[in-house]
Amino acid sequence: MEDVLFLHQKNIKKTSLEARPHEELGYDWDKHENYEELGEQLYADAGLVNIEELINKLTEMRSHGATHVACDWHTDHQELDLYSVEYRLATPEEIQAFHDKNKAKEEEKKQREIKALEDKLKTLKGE
Repeated sequence: MEDVLFLHQKNIKKTSLEARPHEELGYDWDKHENYEELGEQLYADAGLVNIEELINKLTEMRSHGATHVACDWHTDHQELDLYSVEYRLATPEEIQAFHDKNKAKEEEKKQREIKALEDKLKTLKGE
């Protein structure tokens, strides 16, 4: 048997953070026509999200058992999508269940192949 490291992943939660820092600082769509950003430019594909909100979201995810997080920038909505997971070594019981499930699938596949061959044999015999 080959040497395999079995890992377990459990999806915990998906959440999003809006990237609207100008609104945090008082921009009102009904009151202002536009806003102008002064100073240095940020050259990134993602927008800015509030760091306190991000820390709060990550803390909440961790409190639900998350150990890792994946991040995607959602360009249509200008949001940062966060996907939290529990990522750890699989337990011996999980590994055994994995092997049992694969063994059962292989057996089902064999039985389907046997039935298909038996049906073909009956057709060839004219039964």
